[in-house]
Amino acid sequence: MNKKLSPAKQKKQAELVKAEHAIKHATSAVLWDYSGLTSNEVTELRKAIKKAGGQNNVFKNTISEIAFEKEGKKDILPYLKGPSSLLFTFEHNNDAIKTLYNVIQANKKIKFKAGYIDGTFYDTHKILEVAGLPGKTELIGMVASALAGSMRNLAYALDQVAKTKTE
Repeated sequence: MNKKLSPAKQKKQAELVKAEHAIKHATSAVLWDYSGLTSNEVTELRKAIKKAGGQNNVFKNTISEIAFEKEGKKDILPYLKGPSSLLFTFEHNNDAIKTLYNVIQANKKIKFKAGYIDGTFYDTHKILEVAGLPGKTELIGMVASALAGSMRNLAYALDQVAKTKTE
């Protein structure tokens, strides 16, 4: 006999499917504690994360546990306690993690718990180290600046050589 699921169970099933999909396809899944933030602060932070290329979701911890277990990512399970939000990125770009890191540095109310980046598990301290690294746009700027400086130096050197040849 095929029983129809109650609306509450249907909603939980849909959330589980959403969590499983995000965990399976994300290049990073970072768990963070949002306690201490107002709803307006959370909304603004979600907007900033989305703008930086990330996706933020709040799932019940039991749904997150089931989804992480199904994907074979059990290292994070002990961290799924209390208020938890998941930041996902789907490209090899830590700008969204960097955005959250900057908020954490400015606002000591929230903190990283743990997460996976490119399939590797990181605890709280390692997530902070990775998040503190320059983001993709910062790195591109650094490379462009270094190249511009090198080109400027090369142009100056060539100009000096040309001047000595004409004298």
